[in-house]
Amino acid sequence: MTDRNISRIFTDGDESSGLLVSWWEALDQDRGERANLRRASGPSEVAFGSSFHKLLGRLRAEGYSLGRDRTEALAAVAGLAAARSKRPQKSRKLSLPPNAGTSPATT
Repeated sequence: MTDRNISRIFTDGDESSGLLVSWWEALDQDRGERANLRRASGPSEVAFGSSFHKLLGRLRAEGYSLGRDRTEALAAVAGLAAARSKRPQKSRKLSLPPNAGTSPATT
């Protein structure tokens, strides 16, 4: 197991992003734990949650060595992620009706 560059953690193209998303999706199966994370008053409380330790364990198993300061930052990210219960929708292209922007007809 090699140590991964933690300065790239949760950036596009880094495997940690996928681990975070799969952990977040698994929270749908454990709504009680999601609620506990949402109610946490701060990262220290999040760090006591079992699901946080699952995320931390998965990251460590993939070679991410997180020191105490990074673990606290991870707890903050986990708490914020738990507060979001649905995946954002893909952006939709907005379009105006065909006659939008023209002057109203005068009689």
